[in-house]
Amino acid sequence: MRKIIYLVGLVTLALMLWAGLSYTFGKKTDGLYTQPEQSNSTSSISREELIEAIKSEDINRIVVAMNRAKRSQKTVELMTFIYDLWTGNERKHPSLPWSVINKPVVKIELAHILIQASNNGYMTVDREEIRGYAKQVISKNEEDVDTALLILGSLRTSADIQLLKEVALQERSPGTFRTAIFAISVSCHPDSLAVLKAIEMKVQGDARSFVQKSEKETSQNCSQFSGSKDNKPQPAQYYLISREDLIEVIKSEDTDRIIAAMNKAGINQSNVNLLAFVNDLWSGDESKNPDLPWSIINKPVVRIELAKVLVQASNNGHITVNREDIRNYAKQMINNNEKGIGAALLTLGMLNNSADIQLLKEKALEEDPHTFQDAIFALSLNCDPDSLAALRFIEAKVQVAEKSFIQQSERTVRQSYCDHYRSQSLN
Repeated sequence: MRKIIYLVGLVTLALMLWAGLSYTFGKKTDGLYTQPEQSNSTSSISREELIEAIKSEDINRIVVAMNRAKRSQKTVELMTFIYDLWTGNERKHPSLPWSVINKPVVKIELAHILIQASNNGYMTVDREEIRGYAKQVISKNEEDVDTALLILGSLRTSADIQLLKEVALQERSPGTFRTAIFAISVSCHPDSLAVLKAIEMKVQGDARSFVQKSEKETSQNCSQFSGSKDNKPQPAQYYLISREDLIEVIKSEDTDRIIAAMNKAGINQSNVNLLAFVNDLWSGDESKNPDLPWSIINKPVVRIELAKVLVQASNNGHITVNREDIRNYAKQMINNNEKGIGAALLTLGMLNNSADIQLLKEKALEEDPHTFQDAIFALSLNCDPDSLAALRFIEAKVQVAEKSFIQQSERTVRQSYCDHYRSQSLN
């Protein structure tokens, strides 16, 4: 069961759409180095809830539960239980369906949780054992090979970066290619840029554009890790950003850097000072921040990123915003086909308005492959029942590869995100 983590170009990760995290992911994302949420968060999961999901023997439900577990790494009881599952401690848990737990699609998710917890300093695991298992999943092309690729990226060894390069060039599928590129990029290994440039020389068209974008993101985000040794955990601070950091990036007037910083701001929604500052920028309050380059801030490609952060924060209950103003702005960008249309589609999807489903469906059915992916992802983030019918309609109209993309999006992003969205709405 492959995740759409390669959609990181659209949103850093699917599961970064709410506080404390992703893509998921990106999103095509379920980040390599997630910042766990507080234990009372409605999107976290308890040991008992995970046991219930496992006993259902429903693989989709188990994977969704595992995604929630990735946001609960500070819970000692839960992490100890996950470690027991990984190590196959049947004697301690005899009532569980071990034939399901031992399926590669489940085992690799357990491994991913443990590597994230190890990278964030919450527990010690045998990283070489997990590395060996991930390589086995990749060599056999098992289900959920994409998660195995992400694990190798997070382990950050020179040999594994080369293996990721080989997988990227094997042309297994567009999704696997993107996941391998993403894993190389966010690994921040000293060899990452050189490997990405080598891949760039061997691919064409959309694939080359994706690699070039990944090279730029690697240069922007990984400078603090240059020279790091192999197989060492990276700090959770990788995705943190403060109000002062964001101001510094905005003053650079580098649009790409600003967008990357906005992705980090979306992860740090619970930072009150940062969120208030983003709201001031969206509102155009120049009097509070007269020394900022407002000609840059007012560019649609930047404004829609501000809007996206605010909608995410609004969905999570961190701030109250005029959602209709943001909706109208996003629709205007989409109708004008402006630069930044991908973020506009995602923003419209997260606003969860049934009236926008038709527009998202129309954009998905256009021939532009980038717009297609953005629109499908947006429909997956729209939790209205009619959006599921729209996905089914589109699936019947497209080719096999696109059908697979829709199915993956529905199985992963939609289930996990909409479960979280509904739980927030109840509170």
